[in-house]
This record gives sequence, structure tokens and C-alpha cells, in this order.
Amino acid sequence: MKGWFLKISDFADELLKEINNLKGWPERVKTMQRNWIGKSVGATINFKIDNHKENIQIFTTRPDTIFGATFIALSSQHPLSLKIAKTDNKAKEFIKFCESQSTSEVDMEKAEKFGYDTTLTVSHPFKKSIHLKIFIANFILMDYGTGAIFGCPAHDQRDYDFAKKYNLQIIPVLKSNDPNFKEILPYTGDGTHINSDFLDGLNTKDAIDVCIKKIKELNIGNNTTSFRIRDWGVSRQRYWGCPIPIIFCKSCGEVPVPEGELPVKLPENINFKESGNPLETHPTWKFTKCPKCNKEAIRETDTFDTFFESSWYFARFTDLNEREPFSKEAINYWMPIDQYIGGVEHAVLHLLYSRFFMRALKKVKMININEPFTTLKTQGMVCHQTFSTNDNEWLFPDEVVKKNNNFYHFKTNAPVVVGRTEKMSKSKKNVVDPQLIIDNYGADTARFFMLSDSPPERDMEWSDSGIEGSWKFLNKLWRFVLSLETKKIEEQLPINLSNNSRGLLQVLNSTISSVTEAIENFHFNNAIASIRTLFNSVSSYKISCHEDKIVVLYATKKLLILINPMVPHIAEELWEFLENYNLICDQKWPITNEIFMKKSNLDLPIQINGKTRAVINVPLDLDNNELEKIALNEKKILKFLNGTPKKVIIIPNKIVNFVI
Repeated sequence: MKGWFLKISDFADELLKEINNLKGWPERVKTMQRNWIGKSVGATINFKIDNHKENIQIFTTRPDTIFGATFIALSSQHPLSLKIAKTDNKAKEFIKFCESQSTSEVDMEKAEKFGYDTTLTVSHPFKKSIHLKIFIANFILMDYGTGAIFGCPAHDQRDYDFAKKYNLQIIPVLKSNDPNFKEILPYTGDGTHINSDFLDGLNTKDAIDVCIKKIKELNIGNNTTSFRIRDWGVSRQRYWGCPIPIIFCKSCGEVPVPEGELPVKLPENINFKESGNPLETHPTWKFTKCPKCNKEAIRETDTFDTFFESSWYFARFTDLNEREPFSKEAINYWMPIDQYIGGVEHAVLHLLYSRFFMRALKKVKMININEPFTTLKTQGMVCHQTFSTNDNEWLFPDEVVKKNNNFYHFKTNAPVVVGRTEKMSKSKKNVVDPQLIIDNYGADTARFFMLSDSPPERDMEWSDSGIEGSWKFLNKLWRFVLSLETKKIEEQLPINLSNNSRGLLQVLNSTISSVTEAIENFHFNNAIASIRTLFNSVSSYKISCHEDKIVVLYATKKLLILINPMVPHIAEELWEFLENYNLICDQKWPITNEIFMKKSNLDLPIQINGKTRAVINVPLDLDNNELEKIALNEKKILKFLNGTPKKVIIIPNKIVNFVI
């Protein structure tokens, strides 16, 4: 099938090198991108086919293991495999079998290894007396290297499994340098070369260098750099998507749609009942005139891969004008993006394509940046338990009821099979309807629960008990604020503060500091935990005078500003109740007052012979003599003392211990 491609492979080395400069990206995302680009440094070796003029070209990262080679394996799509299949029906059948299997690397790795003996052989590049059989194999990818390998069973698991299956020779050519290492094949580590002719005694790195030098001397190959990444196929045979703006003319060939005729609009009178691409079978849409010669022509009916649009949409957001995708002024002002947030499932393709797109746009002088995103935060998945019937039909969570620790279908009362907790997906029906949550608890509760459950980069498990707990907390906050007296309460803190008031303000300022830091670092769960602690201190504060009311109201207002990003609707309502005439979202973010950041008092344990008998609240850094006097007069301590203690041990701000 013909299709359109973007030459991302031209930028492979540049995309790879620049990963090291993405300081604000998570390491695991950078590793995934490195692996996807897949730069491999090694050698290309030509193996001469016996009794033929042709060679088989093989790329390998480990040319040093060449003396352990005992067979050649070709991809089912290798040109030689397809050539053999033209005259060999059994080879043709085997290729069909390979095509029916998954081409995923993970699946191919796990699948049983099969091969077809072509009866052809190659001569060993360094030992002409040795001849290696050529197999077509089901575990070789045409997309990597040259689609052919030399099998070294002693030092590769796949090759080992294949050699065992087809009784092929296994020749160890490496041994570990660790004297305690138990030699078990296949050995895949580095070491010293054995059974390797001119490479004997060399370590892995030196052996690779010497082998490549020898290959070049004999003119049978060269040092080569290969990339795993392939050009990006953007063609899709479907209606929805952006039409690829190309016109096919018998006289002029492939002609781009003139800029003045863009965008190409999709037809609305479409028939989805027939199979295949509905644009291909549309009676009129694809028929047009050639922009060059004005003869009859046909439109390209493929539409772009949706990654094509999502790879530059953020640049479009900088400047939504009708004349061009974006202006240079807008791009220079807004780009690159300071903070980009997205699911970790886009760690490779979307992010890699976006990085490529910026370079492509730079190449055609539309943009002047290399990287689209300065800082990246990848969020985890929302997960939920899965449920199914005994007939393996998936069930929505609201179709299931729990009775005595067992689960049943709410209509039929039939037992339900409880599956694993997995990321929410429509196919497995383990989704929760947001509207139901909003109807029952409100949007603020849903947001509060999700932010409080776990750090955003981790997966979170949705639970009814979790959202119920968040709902209860917000109700407590609501009731508490509504219970406060607001009439004739001053805005300013009193000058003379009691120890209790100072303690509450210390908690408040500590919370401001921790919440600010947590939000800046995306630790929303920590921010909410700090806010809960502050609420407990405010709501349990014993009001005994007018000054106490001022301090509690002051702390509550700061709490509402702190919680506003998580629950904006509730916070705004409560802010208005407290007779504030400006919106809460217009308030400045609280800053810490250093006077209250340091504790003025602390709770100090008093021990008798090492056992705590009392706890006293005393000023911080109190003189040891004063501390001893207070401790000796504590009622709970007096009943244990019989006269003067033999010894007094004081650790400042930590403990007082009387030895009797």
C-alpha cells in the first residue's frame, strides 16, 4: 500500500543528541525516546552466497562475535526471501505464516522461533572453509538493520533458542573475566575472546575495533551507524482527519494543492455503510482539475495521521489568525512552552513527533526554535477495578453491587467476576461517569480527591471510599466557616498575641510555605495534606476572647486562598460568606511571615529514670536552670521524686531526665 511519509529519520541523530539538554524532562521519558530512536554503532559485513554472485549484507553491533556465527537468518520480507519464494512454494507458505504473526518486538521476542532452510549457504568472511546455512526466520525484523543477521547462539538468547530447535552448532567465543562466574550459555556479557582466531585474548571493545579494521582491510564491509527509528507514515485510509493536499494528474504527476485553495474540506454527504475509505468511494469529491494543466485529476483520498495535527497545535494556539498558522512575532514571544503536561502514554510518539516538527518548521524558516517544551510533567493514569460476567462480558462499575464481600450484578443478582485494577478504558467499561460524580458530590470534590490521592506522575486508583472521604472533609470545612462570627471582626492581627495564637500562626505560616513549595513542584497531594493539618489546627482552636476570634478568622481566610486552586467553587462561596467584597481569585497568594516561622514554645518530655512521666510546654531555648526549676515543680513529677534527684540530665529543646 502506497502512503505518505515524513523524513523524521533525517533528524534522528540531532533528536538523539538534544535529549541530553532536556533538563526539565523526566529521565524515564528521555530513556524511552533514546530507545525509540535506537542509535546503534557497529559494522556492516558482506557474506558471499556460495555458488552465486550475490552477497547478504548484515549489520551487527557485535562484529567481535563473528567466529561464533553458525547460521544466517533473514526476515520474511528480506528481498532474498521474497526472491526465493517466487520459485519455492514451501518458502512462500512459510513467509505467509510469518506474516500472520505479530510484528511487535515484544511479541516476536516471546514467540516460539521458527525457520525455513533455504538450502543456500554463505561462506564465513574470515574462514572460507566454513559454510553457514541461510534460514528465513520468524524473529527477524526487516525494519532494523538490513533485515538479516548472523546467528551467534552462544551469546544471544534468540539465536540460542533457534540453534537448539534446529540442531545447529553452538560455539562460545567469549568468557567472563569473573573467576566466580558460572559459565552458562548463552553468555551475553562482555569478557575475553576465545575460539576467535586473531581476536583471541582481546576484551570486547578492542575486539570490536580490531574486527572492523580487518573487515575494511579485506574490503568486505565497513563501520556503520544504524538507527531503529523509521520514517513517519502519516497516511490513513479514513474519512475523519485532515485531507492530504495532493492531486494526482496523469500528465503532471503528484501536484500540491495551491495555497489559495487550502484548506481542502471534507464532503459532508458521506456514506459510512460501505467498507473501506468512504472518500475513495465518494461519487464526486475526489474528482478535480489539475492546478498545473487544468486537465481532469484525482485528489489524494488518504487523510493525515492525527499525530500530524497534535505535533504542532500548541504553536497554533499562540496566534489564532486566519491568514497563516502563526506569526513569527507570536512564536518568538510565546515559544518554547514553559510547562507541558500530558499522559505518560505519549512519552515517545507525540513528544518525539513534536520535537521533529519544530525542526522541520525551522528548516523551512517558519520558526526559529529547536525544542517545543522546556519542562515536561507526565501524569499517571486513573485506574479502576474491572468487572465481568461469567460469559466474559465487561460490566460498568455502577452495574455491580457488593454484598458480604462478594460482587453481584445489580439487575440479575448473578455473581460477578472481579478482575484486575487497570487504567480506565471504554473497552473494559471500568469507567466512572463524571456527571454522576458531579451530581452526587460536586466538581470540587472530584478534583480534591484526585489531587489528594497520589503524586500526579503516578497512577491513581479511583475508589468510592476515597471520594466519600474528600466530600466529608469539604463538608466539615463548609460547616466550620459558616459557624464563624464575622461581624465587627478586625482585619489586622492584635499586637499582643497569646501563646496559643502564636502557635496557630506558626502552623499557618508553615502551611503557606509547604503548600507554595508543593504546588510549584506538582506535589498536590502534599499540599492538600498540609491544608488538612492547618484546618485541624484552626477548627480545634479554643476561642476564649475577642483576640482569638481575630486570629481564627485571619487564619481561615488564608486557608481559603490556599485551598482555592483545588476547590475554586467552594472557596469562592465561603469567601463571600466571610463578607469579602473582592473575589478570592483576585487575592494575592499568601507569603510567609518569618516572625511566626520559628516556634516560640515547644512540648518537652520529662523523664524519671528514662521513662516519660510528664510533658511540659516551655519557651524555646530556655535556660537550663530555669528549665530544671519548672520541671521540678511539675505536679506529675513531684509524686515520683523523693527529695532531690541524684542526677539531672538536660538536652536543650529535647528532654529533661531525672535520675533517682
